[in-house]
Amino acid sequence: MTNFVFKQCTNFVVDAYKESSIKFDEAQNQEKGRTYSSLSSMLKENFFLGSTKFGENFIA
Repeated sequence: MTNFVFKQCTNFVVDAYKESSIKFDEAQNQEKGRTYSSLSSMLKENFFLGSTKFGENFIA
């Protein structure tokens, strides 16, 4: 009985590790977000992007 419980717990840990490893690899392979060299270049592209990044009361 003890051997069965140990095996069941070990399988749970192995499955959790495998799942987290797969999700970590997926996160590493995602595309990088857009980066801007300056605030003005970001605002030239879209004002609303600046307002969401710097707050609702952001004024260009």
